[in-house]
Amino acid sequence: MPKALKYLLISVGGLVALFLVALAVIAFTVDPNAFKPEIVKVVQEKKQRTLIIEGDIKLKLFPKLGIDLGKTRLSEHRGTDEFAAVDSLRLYVAWLPLLRRELVVDRIVVEGARAHLVRNADGSTNFDDLLSKEESQEVKFDIAGVRVSRSALSFDDRMANRKLTVSDFDLQTGRIRDNTHTHIEAHLRLTASDPAVTARVDIKSGLLFALADRHYALDKLDLKVTGDAAGLSGLDLTLRGDGDFGLPAGGAQSILLRDVKLSLAGTRGSDRFDVTLDAPRLALAQD
Repeated sequence: MPKALKYLLISVGGLVALFLVALAVIAFTVDPNAFKPEIVKVVQEKKQRTLIIEGDIKLKLFPKLGIDLGKTRLSEHRGTDEFAAVDSLRLYVAWLPLLRRELVVDRIVVEGARAHLVRNADGSTNFDDLLSKEESQEVKFDIAGVRVSRSALSFDDRMANRKLTVSDFDLQTGRIRDNTHTHIEAHLRLTASDPAVTARVDIKSGLLFALADRHYALDKLDLKVTGDAAGLSGLDLTLRGDGDFGLPAGGAQSILLRDVKLSLAGTRGSDRFDVTLDAPRLALAQD
């Protein structure tokens, strides 16, 4: 064996051994729960919200670095009422980018999440403070996948005097990355007022987005809505096709739909209706 190759293998082996030893040291000496008081303090000081982590924080080291939170609750801004909560949150990051001082989220798994959003009559919301921009380490959106289950969202729009609730929400995605094709699948129950809606929504689609250009594309979209909505009972809506949405800021916006097949059936009072639309190509320009 050439000496250069031999030395290279020895060096690589030594680095691997050192890495494994470091993992073992971290696993036996680092208790992530010791940082809970500091995390709670930072949230209180930065956002004036109370964070309650009921369960233990579990540290995952191999094969991926991550944390596993138990039941966690976040209060309203400068209040004690619950704003959001989660039964379980597991977040993983990739090891190699950390060596380049980059934080790349690898996978997110959420179970039993719930949030209560409010838009006040003056247009302000109960999450404005969470949207404020602060200097932080750049996070690259390169997520292997997102899984959300048993989750819910309520939105009280006091400005428009209507309410919306999403329940039984399940979401599964492929890789989430800018300019990279992926797929999404979501199932939920939707309840709303003004207009009144009680419906089941199921959606599957391919997805591609380019955030800088504000360009989005859906392919093989399969959307199904059943229930009651806007005075229609026994609603059965199915939409399939591809969509391309160019929405550049300050530029010419356009929508291109291909192979669209829409069917809509339902009852209004004693009247039964059944509508179908088949559009091989439909282009909408800003003008």
